[in-house]
Amino acid sequence: MPLTLRGVSHRYGPGMPWVVRGIDLDIGDGELVALMGPSGSGKTTLLSILGLLTHPAEGAVLLDGEPVRQRTAAKRRTTEFAWVFQTANALLRRTALENASLQLLARGAARQSAHAVAAAELERVGVGHLAARPARLLSGGELQRVCIARALAAAPRWILADEPTGQLDHATTLEVSAALMAGRPIGTGVIIATHDPEVAHRCGRVIRLVDGAVVAGGGA
Repeated sequence: MPLTLRGVSHRYGPGMPWVVRGIDLDIGDGELVALMGPSGSGKTTLLSILGLLTHPAEGAVLLDGEPVRQRTAAKRRTTEFAWVFQTANALLRRTALENASLQLLARGAARQSAHAVAAAELERVGVGHLAARPARLLSGGELQRVCIARALAAAPRWILADEPTGQLDHATTLEVSAALMAGRPIGTGVIIATHDPEVAHRCGRVIRLVDGAVVAGGGA
């Protein structure tokens, strides 16, 4: 499987409680996966491990069957993953277009090329008309769409989303989740941590966690 966890457990220091425990998981290219569970169940930590932001205390993360080492994780994280967070990670004095271009520019893309790709993705998620507007003047739902456009513009292998609709009203939640899932190119997977059953229902697979352990949906 392209993205694999084997025997993964994690805690944030010696003597601290285990946040995730003994997780074996296989996720294929292009899958739509929801991580669900009560607060404190380990969803965010598991998502962070899957996205190579956190190196597990025990066990292994594999990409295409090869273990990911700490020294190579940063490069793979930049090229193969993109993130959408609960609170929109935006530079409020920059325009929507500039924000949507950030990951491409960080990879070294030419500004004109990055802006062209970002503009197309803003259109795809329904906020192309706001490209020139400063982020500080956008609504919460509009900001989240800009962040989704930034993730899509990066053409990642996986988009990881941590409660991306957690601060939005019901109608905006449905719009933003649709933009995230429908806007992705064929072959791009989405792994989303969510409390919202309607968001999870849009995914092809739901992985349920309780007390840091997978209790359902762990099989590929």
